[in-house]
Amino acid sequence: MRKYKNFSPQTYGEAKLALVSKMIDECDVDGKTFVDLGSGVGQVCMMFAALSSASSCFGIELMDNPAHYAVELVSRFQSSATENGVSHAPIQLLHGDFLKNSAVKDAISTAGLVYINNFKFGPELNLQILGQLCPLMPKGCKLICFDSLIRPGYFNDILTHQKILKVGDGAVSWQHHGVDLHVLERA
Repeated sequence: MRKYKNFSPQTYGEAKLALVSKMIDECDVDGKTFVDLGSGVGQVCMMFAALSSASSCFGIELMDNPAHYAVELVSRFQSSATENGVSHAPIQLLHGDFLKNSAVKDAISTAGLVYINNFKFGPELNLQILGQLCPLMPKGCKLICFDSLIRPGYFNDILTHQKILKVGDGAVSWQHHGVDLHVLERA
């Protein structure tokens, strides 16, 4: 079977304001770090920085082009926010592999919320996240993802399933109908 790029973990899709607003409403990040694993051009981090009470926002992107654009976009965002008197949390966006970058470990260890757009991740990558990154999350930290990291029949004492958030039309760029988000919590 031929594997198309749009079916790989590197598929790019944007979360929109409706999705970010729902995450902010549902998960308290007051004074804690927001982490976006696979942050693309950084728009989710920028929205969280401006709209939430997070202490800082951290994102990391593997693909070259989105990571390159993120640097310029966050600079423009910060300049515009300063010019318009809009306060926001500090933002750090990196280019790299979230499974191999040591700065990810530091960010996750202070996180109140970790977001993963794992809509097209395969089971192997999801299990790597579960095994390598989720143990670093502080107790009570929330993880929001499209495809739950908790699998039936797979013993998991790291995360508990809290709820499913239903977000209406226009929440993401890759489909026009609503999406479901899994809210998991570090046990």
